[in-house]
Amino acid sequence: MIRTMSIWRWQLVFTGSIVAIVVMITAFKPQTFANPLVVAGIALVVVTTLITLAVPWHRLPHPFATAVPLLDALAVGFTTNAPDIRLGFLWVFPVVWLATYFTMPWVLGGIAFISATLVLFADQSGTPADILLRLLTVVITLGFLGVTVRIGSQRSRAARRLLQRRSEQVNRAADRAETNQRRVTQIVDALSVALVVVSAGGRILQMNDAYRALYGRDRFGAALPSAGVEYDARRGTAVPPSRTSIARAASGGSSRPRRCGSSTGTASGGRSR
Repeated sequence: MIRTMSIWRWQLVFTGSIVAIVVMITAFKPQTFANPLVVAGIALVVVTTLITLAVPWHRLPHPFATAVPLLDALAVGFTTNAPDIRLGFLWVFPVVWLATYFTMPWVLGGIAFISATLVLFADQSGTPADILLRLLTVVITLGFLGVTVRIGSQRSRAARRLLQRRSEQVNRAADRAETNQRRVTQIVDALSVALVVVSAGGRILQMNDAYRALYGRDRFGAALPSAGVEYDARRGTAVPPSRTSIARAASGGSSRPRRCGSSTGTASGGRSR
């Protein structure tokens, strides 16, 4: 569906340019429509646009879409039959279209097709040297334009693929890091020793299940109702909050093992670090 929308956008932009030019011709030089090839070119643009909007391009093979810019190039070729209105610059649209979405052979083929329409339908007034000069000017200009756009499109696609691969590599590295972190957490939680990591401000950064069970904490570090009390020695006195292991670790001090038990003095089977 994305390809269909892209084809629609390109064709509608081209058709909008043709409509604007038709309005200006109608306002300033309506006698131009007496030329049957000019009328045929405008009618071909309208028919091509209607067909483009009706066709489900996402269901068709990719090369089928080349028919649209080639028909647009033919329509512009018809309009160049007007002797005093130069609409050949509109060939820029189909050439850029081919160079953006198709390979270089299609670009060169499109330029050759445009050259044929220029020879067959364009106004041939002037000397043979003038006609040849116009033909060479169109071919060389469109050739340089097509090659430049094609190279830029290839570089843009290559850069997009490179960014996509790097993004995939980053995502895989993040997945591996998350998996490793999950494994480390599972191993630490399986230990019977209470482990905790605190910041310089005393905020708990990480802890295992043994610490949560011993000190009554949830997974986010919030204190829960608990009977656990930290003592300074066996059958000693309860340690105030300013002297607990967490408080001294946060202040940068050393921590020696303390006894932790319930408020009734029953000893616990874990240690805090």
